[in-house]
Amino acid sequence: MSPKKKKEETKPKPIDLKLTLENFGPLRKAEVELKPMTIFIGPNNSGKSYVAMMFYSLFRSYWHVDPGPPIYPPEAADEETTKQLNPWRFIQRPFCEDALMEFLGQHGPLGRAAKIGIPRELLLRVAHDIFQEVSLGVLVGQISDIYDASLKELGRMPGRAFQLVVTAGDWRADLKCENDELTIVNIDPGPQIKEIPLRFAVSTITGDQLKEAGLQGRSELAILGHSVASEALRPFWQRLDRGHFYLPAQRSSWMQTFLDLIQDRIGSMTHIPREPGKQPVMMGTGRWFLRHLAEVSRQGLGPLSERLARDMETDLIRGEILLRAADEKLLPAFYYRFSEGEIPLHRASSSVSELAPLFLYTKYFLHPACILIIDEPEAHLHPGAIRVLAKYLVRLVREGVNLIITTHSDYLFGQINNYMLAGNLRQKGAAKEMKGDSEVYLDSSEVACYLFKAGDSPEEGFSTEELKAEEEGFPEREFTQVARAMYNQSVKLRTQMIPEKRLGDVAKG
Repeated sequence: MSPKKKKEETKPKPIDLKLTLENFGPLRKAEVELKPMTIFIGPNNSGKSYVAMMFYSLFRSYWHVDPGPPIYPPEAADEETTKQLNPWRFIQRPFCEDALMEFLGQHGPLGRAAKIGIPRELLLRVAHDIFQEVSLGVLVGQISDIYDASLKELGRMPGRAFQLVVTAGDWRADLKCENDELTIVNIDPGPQIKEIPLRFAVSTITGDQLKEAGLQGRSELAILGHSVASEALRPFWQRLDRGHFYLPAQRSSWMQTFLDLIQDRIGSMTHIPREPGKQPVMMGTGRWFLRHLAEVSRQGLGPLSERLARDMETDLIRGEILLRAADEKLLPAFYYRFSEGEIPLHRASSSVSELAPLFLYTKYFLHPACILIIDEPEAHLHPGAIRVLAKYLVRLVREGVNLIITTHSDYLFGQINNYMLAGNLRQKGAAKEMKGDSEVYLDSSEVACYLFKAGDSPEEGFSTEELKAEEEGFPEREFTQVARAMYNQSVKLRTQMIPEKRLGDVAKG
């Protein structure tokens, strides 16, 4: 199979995931739909990271579903999603047992039929119950962990409930948090499903197993419940079945914390004993960032290591980040190699320390279809380096990686617009190479940009506005307003200087 054909066959499916938040953190309302590249812009403390972290919580909730009944831990399977319902545990503890038994009584024996018609009422009830019993508690735990806060603390105003709506294709869950408890307002698994496949054969549950467990006659109940429950959550699972990584804004500080841990020969990333007064704050996205750094030495090189990471390092730092095991516990040590030699990473410049995690993730973790969330990728970078970084962010998208970016950089934003313009020209057949980067482009359909803007009063909080792509990219008014204000101030000051200068010249004359 040719590399080109293989790449086409493994092209990742669109995410098709939307999130709506109301009265959450500083946000009055935010509506965001993910695209291959999703960009958040706006002032500080406007809620950009709040939304990014909620997406991270959602993806993490999929991979950390309780392995108890009726869900297996994530593992490879023949189905489109890796999350599988455990048929044996479903026999022991079925959902909606009365409704399922009533349907069986009306329908008769299942036999070995491949598909069966399911009433929408039954599908809705099972979707609600299985999400309530299995997924909801895990999601609450992930939100509390990622934000390092109770749900009650995350509301925009004390005592006010916040709303969370997750839309995955046609599947939708409306959730509400009140009094520190997240509840289901409504779940809709999508349009009418007339037939669903039976998810496992009757013969997989033996009579001896049923007899030993005292569960004779319940295999058909398990088959039906297992099949309906799988169909009810499949659209949701399919959108979250992706690798997911978060690069926090304080990357260089977290890298230094990690180097301190190496020096202290700490083996566990969950419990980190240190001297009184020196214990690092291990919370939220930073803690998971450290966990990933600790796992680097146990990872093989990923698919993007050779064809992307090496070019990225050469163009951005004119060197490379080296990885070595620090001790017998396999905690990695990082070094910066350049033309004059190599130094430990903690002695490198802040720009190298900021970029090192992106290089490491690209080498060891990232793969097509995964999600990478980056808070302020431009931190500590020269404007020229920001332009180069934008090129590699676009190349990540071309490789199938899905990006969520928060940024304050007009350089990054402007360069991404340039690549969108290149994409528009390419569609018209009029594109020319951008210094040999003819394959570095963005189609308008691949990029979404959301402006987080303040209301008329502080009490109103912030909301999102989706910017519409123009022929040359997204409007840059958020950044040009600042530039215009600086220019107007400069003109005013220079105007005040002109009379003084002329008076001085007259005096000299």
